[in-house]
Order: sequence, then structure tokens, then C-alpha cells
Amino acid sequence: MKRWIWLAVSLAIVALGVTTIALGLDKADKISSVAGAIVAVIGLGLGLAGPEKPMLIRVRSSGRIVAGGTGHTNTGVDAPSSLSRHTIEVDGSGDIDSSGGGDANTGVTLR
Repeated sequence: MKRWIWLAVSLAIVALGVTTIALGLDKADKISSVAGAIVAVIGLGLGLAGPEKPMLIRVRSSGRIVAGGTGHTNTGVDAPSSLSRHTIEVDGSGDIDSSGGGDANTGVTLR
């Protein structure tokens, strides 16, 4: 999908350059104003629609860790709450020793 977007953007840049040379600055200015408005509306629609599909975030078989003092340890997922719409899996997360007073997470924490 990203390659298609880069190709479309590259072709649009070339088309704008050719149009400017072929039509002159005055006509090209008027056409680019209308084209810019159309692209803005399309971009707004795509932005409101959001990404095509949710991501899969997966943690498997992470290792053992020791939390000490005021530290924070994590063998699972610690992520911003904006990721809550995605699928998050933690399988076989590692052991945590938080006997030293630190904060520990072996599952999923969304902040």
C-alpha cells in the first residue's frame, strides 16, 4: 500500500510540473487551487476513516526480569491507550521478581 501512495505522489508532482510549464503560471495557479481543494477533501475523508486494518501486537516467551527500587519492569506490553483498538496478545511472558519494591507488568498495560 505504501508503494502505491509514493507512486501516486510522485506522479502528481510530475503532473504539476508539466502542467505549470504547459499552461503558464496564471492558468496553472487556478487549476492547482481547485486540485488542492479536492485533495484536501479526499485527505480529510481518509483521515476520518482511519487506518485500513488494526495491528496485531504480540509478545511471546519474554525473559525473566528483576525490578528493584523504584524501577519499572515489563515482560508484556506497556503502551499508550491509543493502541486499545488493536489486538494485543501476551503469551508466555517471563517471570518478574519485584521483591525489591519496583513496579512490574507481565501482561498488558495501556496508559
